Amino acid sequence: MHVVFLPGLDGTGELFLPLLEVSTFEKVSVIKLPILGRQDYDSLAQYVSERLPTEDFLLVAESFSGPVAAIIAQKGFPSLKGVVFVSTFLSTPPLAVTPLIAFLPFKLFASLPFFGYFLRQFLVGKGTKKNTVSLIKQVIHSIPSRLLRARIRCISKMNLRLSSCFIPALYIQASKDFLVPEYMVDEYFKHFSKLKMRRVQGHHFLLQSHPSEARDLILEFIDQVQIEN
Repeated sequence: MHVVFLPGLDGTGELFLPLLEVSTFEKVSVIKLPILGRQDYDSLAQYVSERLPTEDFLLVAESFSGPVAAIIAQKGFPSLKGVVFVSTFLSTPPLAVTPLIAFLPFKLFASLPFFGYFLRQFLVGKGTKKNTVSLIKQVIHSIPSRLLRARIRCISKMNLRLSSCFIPALYIQASKDFLVPEYMVDEYFKHFSKLKMRRVQGHHFLLQSHPSEARDLILEFIDQVQIEN
C-alpha cells in the first residue's frame, strides 16, 4: 500500500530520513507543508488534500500534522484506507498554551553548545545516533522563523470541530513525550471509533529515534487494514 507521510512542525519532511532509510514500504510519498500562504489547520488540510494520491493509501501524520490528517479523515477522502498518528494532539498541548512561545528564539537556542544534550534528554533519547541529532539541528536552522511562529500560533489557538470518524486508525505514543502528554490521546479515542494505540519506549521524536520499531508498527497496521478491506 502507498504510504503518505505528513511532517511535523518543520514541514520539510527531511526528518523522515531515519525512517525512510530502513523503509520496507511498498511505495512512499512525503507531502511537504507549504512555506507560503496560510498556516492554519483548515488551510493546510486543503493543501494536503489536493496532493493526495488517487490509489489506495495510508496517511502517517507526525506531531504538528496530526490535526491535518484528522481533518482529512473526517472529510472522507475516497482512497484513504487508514491513518497513523504519531506523537500528536487535537488540542493545544500545555507547553504551547500561550502565543508568546512563538517568539522564543528557537534557532538561536539550537545553536547553543548544550542543545544536543537538551535534545537527547527531552526529545530523542540518549541512545539516538549522532547523525540524527545533527539532522534535527540542521532542519531547525533551515526553517524560516516566520514559519515557525505561524505554526506555533496555529497550535496555541487550536479550536478543531471534529465529529465521529470510522476509518481505521493507529496512534503511536511515546512513553516519555516531553511535548505531548499521554492523556492527549484520549481526544483521538473520542473522535476515531476504530482507533488502536501502541506505546513505544521513547521520546517525542519517535520516527527519528526508533525508526525500525515505528516501521514495524506501521507495517503491522497496514496488514490489519488490508485484511479488513
